[in-house]
Amino acid sequence: MIKEIAAKAQSLGIPWQTLLKEALQGFFLETFFAMKESSAVTFQGGTCLRLVYGGPRHSEDLDFVTLEPLENFEKLRPGLAEKFKARGAGAQGSLELTAQKSFHKILRWKLKWSPSDGEGSVFVRVELAAYPAHTRELKPLLQGPAGVWIIVPVESKEEILTDKLAAIAGRPYLKGRDFFDLWFLDSQGVAFRADLLRQKLKDYNTTLEGLLERGRQADEALLRRDLSPFLPAAIRQRLEDDSYREVLRAARAVISRALRELSP
Repeated sequence: MIKEIAAKAQSLGIPWQTLLKEALQGFFLETFFAMKESSAVTFQGGTCLRLVYGGPRHSEDLDFVTLEPLENFEKLRPGLAEKFKARGAGAQGSLELTAQKSFHKILRWKLKWSPSDGEGSVFVRVELAAYPAHTRELKPLLQGPAGVWIIVPVESKEEILTDKLAAIAGRPYLKGRDFFDLWFLDSQGVAFRADLLRQKLKDYNTTLEGLLERGRQADEALLRRDLSPFLPAAIRQRLEDDSYREVLRAARAVISRALRELSP
C-alpha cells in the first residue's frame, strides 16, 4: 500500500504523506458511516469538496456537523478505535484513534498511522461540531478505499460555499485554502445563497464585519504557503505562474457579492 501511494505521489508531485492522509480519510469514512449512529452526522468542508465533489485540492482534516449530543459519539470512539486497530496490518503499520482536546461545541479525535518500522507517522484530525447542516444530500465518495462504494450524507456545494465565507469572516487568521475553495466552487457555477449565509452567521455567532478587508489581505504568498502540499504539481505550477491572481479575483468577487446581497 505505502509503495503504491509513494509512487503515485511522486508522479503527482505532492508529498506522499498527503496521499496517505487521503487513504486514512477514506478508511475513516467507510468505518464511521457503516455505524447506524452516524446517520445524524453530515460531512462538510474541504475534504468533502475533494472526496465527494471532485475538488483538485487535497486536504488533511475531516469535518462533520451534528445536532446529536457530542458525548454520544465519544462513547463510540473506543469501538471505532478497535476497528481501526484491526485494519492496521493491512495498512503496513498501526492505526490509532485517540481523543484530543475538545470544547463545548467541538469534539476532536486524531486518527494516526504509524509504520511497522516505527519511523515517522501520519495523522488525520477529525472534528465533530454541534451545529446544524441546512442542506443534506446522499453522495458517493468518488474513490472509496479499495474501490468500495461508500455513500455519505453531505452538505450541498452551496452550503459549503457559505461555510467558507463564514470561516473567512469569523476565523482570527487567514487560510489560503478558503480562498482556493471559493474559487473552485465559483468555477463550478455554484450559486451564492444569502439565506444560507445569514443562517451560518447566526449559527456561529459571527458577523461579516471585516470580511472585505480580509479578502484584500489575502495574497499570493499566503496561497503559495498554504496550498503547496495539497495541489498536484501541474495545477500548482499553472496557478503560481499566474501568481494566483485568478483565484484571488474570483474569491474576492464572491465576497463582494455576499456583502452586497447581505447589505441592509
